[in-house]
Amino acid sequence: MRLNFKFKNLFGTAYKCGSIVFTNNGLGLLSPVGNQITVFDLKKDEVASVDISSFHDVHHLALSPSIPLLVAINEVGDASLCSLSTGAVISVYPFKGVVLAVSFSPDGKFLAVAKGNNVMLFFAPSPNRQFNHLELYRVFYGFTDNVTCIDWSRDSRFFIAGSVDSTIRLFSVYNIPKIFVYTLAGHKNPIMGAFILHNFVNILTVSSDGVLCFWEANVSLDQLKSIDDSEPVSLFRISNR
Repeated sequence: MRLNFKFKNLFGTAYKCGSIVFTNNGLGLLSPVGNQITVFDLKKDEVASVDISSFHDVHHLALSPSIPLLVAINEVGDASLCSLSTGAVISVYPFKGVVLAVSFSPDGKFLAVAKGNNVMLFFAPSPNRQFNHLELYRVFYGFTDNVTCIDWSRDSRFFIAGSVDSTIRLFSVYNIPKIFVYTLAGHKNPIMGAFILHNFVNILTVSSDGVLCFWEANVSLDQLKSIDDSEPVSLFRISNR
């Protein structure tokens, strides 16, 4: 008789809330289902589940673009680092507060986490053995209310965050003139989404009242590193609303 039962799949529970993410090859979809994670293979039409042993419902998912690692954060702020190769939980990091957004940088080196009115930037886990899987790099301040969304530039040097205080801020990961913090103010309601377009630094933002703003940059990503501090330059303007 075999008694070492192992969790295989989940039935009877439907999606309630939380972020969904595609795998890096676009053939898989990961979705939180209560306190578990369901993995859909869109090519083979198969479904599997990942047991992260969480006592609370999972609300946020982030998938590393460089290694098979998933970060799942539940409703109380506990982050489970899961290996998609083995399905095992590597470690659990308690943020000790509600997390509203999480996102890996495109190069897989950083993990941005929105907690309260701050954005915490961590060195992302690497394939090498590490004692501390999440090491804090920097905390970004400036918002007066909760941060609701995060998005990255394609070169991983900048990220954007939107807040309930109706402002959007563009942050630079490294010290770049004129761009360490750049505030965009044009909405009157909480920001629900902010996106950096991949061709330039142009930005799309949408607020809870349905207003969509297109922010057009006056410079490209390559030109930002050569901007002189002594020259007062307006980097963004609202092109369309």
